[in-house]
Amino acid sequence: MGLEHLLRPGKDRDQIEITVHGKGCLGRHQFQARLLVRRIPKCLPDEPVTVCRIMVDHRNIALEAIADFPRARTNAVDAVQAQSTIDILRQAQPLFDRLRVNWNLDRGKAELSHPPSPIGKGRLHPVLCLLGTQVGIEGATLIKVPFDVERWRGVAEVEFPDGLPEPWSDDATQWLFEGRPEVACQPLQVGVGRLLGYRWPEQAEGDDLDGLADEDGVVCLPSVLGEPPAAQRLEHLLAQAFGGTWTPNRTVELLEAAGSAKTDLSLWLRDEFFKDHCKVFGNRPFVWHIWDGRKDGFAALVNYHRLDRANLERLTYTYLGDWIERQQAGVADETAGAEDRLAAAVDLQRRLGLVLDGEPPYDIYIRWKHLAEQPIGWDPDINDGVRLNVRPFVEAGVLRNKFNVHWKKDRGKNPDGSERHNDLHHTNTDKHNARNNPNP
Repeated sequence: MGLEHLLRPGKDRDQIEITVHGKGCLGRHQFQARLLVRRIPKCLPDEPVTVCRIMVDHRNIALEAIADFPRARTNAVDAVQAQSTIDILRQAQPLFDRLRVNWNLDRGKAELSHPPSPIGKGRLHPVLCLLGTQVGIEGATLIKVPFDVERWRGVAEVEFPDGLPEPWSDDATQWLFEGRPEVACQPLQVGVGRLLGYRWPEQAEGDDLDGLADEDGVVCLPSVLGEPPAAQRLEHLLAQAFGGTWTPNRTVELLEAAGSAKTDLSLWLRDEFFKDHCKVFGNRPFVWHIWDGRKDGFAALVNYHRLDRANLERLTYTYLGDWIERQQAGVADETAGAEDRLAAAVDLQRRLGLVLDGEPPYDIYIRWKHLAEQPIGWDPDINDGVRLNVRPFVEAGVLRNKFNVHWKKDRGKNPDGSERHNDLHHTNTDKHNARNNPNP
């Protein structure tokens, strides 16, 4: 009987896959040791064989198991010819021994060679399920798992004498997060969000940081219209949030915790904030960093949820307009770099004007809306999502960093059977005509 025995290492080299091919009383089986799970998921339907699933501590046991198969440490697949299924099982016996499992060759099932022991380094997980011939776990199997209810009631009384705590999270990406920078996993990101007036669903009404939030959700990095620069305002908000624990060195500590080599908040906001923001929030940023392409030029952070047409006009012609006037004065005074800053700012104002107008390719297209319902110019509905509403700004090239966003065809079909295209553009004239003639 020709059989093939394959040992293949996983990408982390803590996985062994043994595939047995052949005919006999045990048919064909596949043995796997994969991180926390080792399983034998396949057998022929006409040959009933008991299958076992064993949970192990992979940090120790799986590594020891690999030591029994030196060839499994190599990248190449090693093929070993064997004469029978029994020979294959005997070759695998050291692996079963490491897992404290006894493979009974006569009865064709796995048994624990020692009673279940507590979870820990080098220990078996106490759960061992005998599953029959099905790959999935049946409901009747789960109730066979031993559970000492009195023991765990005792643990619960010690750990939670007042009952289970209310659901809570310190992760700013979760709905349960309450919007406090001092308890967040991402304090700087939360601080910027609070400064821009963003609200988390579980955020308390009227806390001590609300008074520090910007009124229109537009915060310029340089000082504009008499407002302090963004870094100064952010540091003031963080100091308020941390209270008596705040020290001048805390800023550097927060930057280091965020993975930044910067030692100044202004540099982090200018160079790293938006890229980190996109990473933290899954490439769906709710704070957009708009800039003119110069590190010494104009830049602003805007709260997307509050960026309606009026606020974009205010950013374009009021905040940026003030900056342009200052650069014009600098050109008149022959200030170094003022002419280049002026040119960059004027070009940014032009590109933001294109977004306001909304002619292709700077228009918003919402796949599930009829042409008459498509926005004309910058008139977003935040319920349509960041992915679709951010397209005009990406097309205009006014965001600080590129991030992973696209408008490719979505999976599935529309109700009428057409493809779900997202990268479509319509002129404002077409949209006006559709609104004026709803039934052409």
